[in-house]
Amino acid sequence: MSRPIQREPLPVFLANRVSRAYHDSLAQLCGGQGSPDHLTTLARLVYVAFLMECIETRTRPDPEPFRAADVVLSRCWERAQGGHGWTLDEHEAALVAPVLALHDTQIASYAAQHFTDAWNRLTSAVAGQISPLADGDAQPGHSMLFARLVKMHAPPCAHA
Repeated sequence: MSRPIQREPLPVFLANRVSRAYHDSLAQLCGGQGSPDHLTTLARLVYVAFLMECIETRTRPDPEPFRAADVVLSRCWERAQGGHGWTLDEHEAALVAPVLALHDTQIASYAAQHFTDAWNRLTSAVAGQISPLADGDAQPGHSMLFARLVKMHAPPCAHA
């Protein structure tokens, strides 16, 4: 027998800590002090926010705002790999900000279990190498960041 979903959101202290980590990562990237960890943190934000919305609404939301943020973050990754630093300009930050604002709302008001379930789904997506934002069975090549998450979580022998 399944147990009922607890409707309480994350405890305030935990929601604040999660939100602060995402906001700090965005601020570091916008301030020219970003790192691969900041970028990966924001990529996870995009995927978890999308998955939480899927869980809460019990339907697939419009993926375009999430994809736009993912594309911007992937471009930042590409630039940084070319030696141009871990930065986002104002236009790029403006594409990430709505996803961040949505996630702030999600963690403050959606059932805490949705947060856990979204992370579990992201872990499964990484293991299956299929981005949550993909249509069908698309491999993660369309998103360098998702491919990086896959590589980071693959067994060491998979990198050889």
